[in-house]
Amino acid sequence: MENHGIVLAGNIVADTIKHIDRYPEAGMLSTIGAISRSVGGSVPNMGLALKRMDPAQPVMGVGLVGRDANGDYVLGEMERAGMDVSAIGRTEGVTAFTDVMTAADTHERTFFHARGANARFGPEHIDFTAYRGCGHFHIAYALLLDRLDAPDAEYGTGMARVLAGATAAGFTTSMDVVSEEGGRFGAVVRPSLPHCDSLIINEIEASRIADIPARDGQGMLLARNMEPICRALLALGVRKLVAIHAPEGAWCVQRDGGVTFRPSLRLPAGYIRTTVGAGDAFCAGVLYGLNRGWDAARALDIGAGAAACMLGGNGVQELSFIEQMLTKTPRRNEITP
Repeated sequence: MENHGIVLAGNIVADTIKHIDRYPEAGMLSTIGAISRSVGGSVPNMGLALKRMDPAQPVMGVGLVGRDANGDYVLGEMERAGMDVSAIGRTEGVTAFTDVMTAADTHERTFFHARGANARFGPEHIDFTAYRGCGHFHIAYALLLDRLDAPDAEYGTGMARVLAGATAAGFTTSMDVVSEEGGRFGAVVRPSLPHCDSLIINEIEASRIADIPARDGQGMLLARNMEPICRALLALGVRKLVAIHAPEGAWCVQRDGGVTFRPSLRLPAGYIRTTVGAGDAFCAGVLYGLNRGWDAARALDIGAGAAACMLGGNGVQELSFIEQMLTKTPRRNEITP
């Protein structure tokens, strides 16, 4: 397909952020102060990032929300951003939601998540003939979509079936996963890799899928392992490239042998206000670049710039702002590929 439209399928969440004076012990009281809400999940997060970078970028969301107020809210926010939400279905039950408790005394956040409609999202809700004007299909998050994570007799998992269908329909494909503890990565993620052109994930997720350590016992990055991790994921079937992001930098290894490393930006002291959404912003930036045929270095840089915008707490900015920021911000130099 010659067009640049992107389909984003997967998690759609309504987040409610509640600022509390402290996190209470069991049975005790804590006072809620300010309350705010925002959209969450891969589809809104990446979709809004793509539309803010480039309002002309066609983006279509695919997923399920409930017939409730949260469903109205998330659909409204995506529509206001310019996303096409015509392929997002509504179902009985609640829209997936997360209550985020932010404690004033420690600044730590605790998450209470209900999977809601996301748990019902399955292959039957995806119709590739309806995604006109789009040439790329991205799905996320593996490990957090019950129906798509479930075993499939032919393809291994429901998500692998969906990605195979996208390929058969002529789309290029990519995927992302969620970070979780436990040993499900091999069983749930690996079956999708042979049907995935690009895998864009963080170093911890990549490490657990490839079964190669990304950090040592003290939490220090094992930079020498980044290329072997990428190559292991290519050996597991990823068709074109693997991109890994970490606080220290980003790596991209392509099946044709190309290896690209970009050190992370050296952000000013006190700049980082939140890490929420930074991974999705990075993925959106890389996907935007790759979808336009840019080289890996430029795509990784746009991803890093989009993530830096999120870290500053102001949301992803337009592409010209990101490119200007990249020219003015120094790079970290203590990490080598």
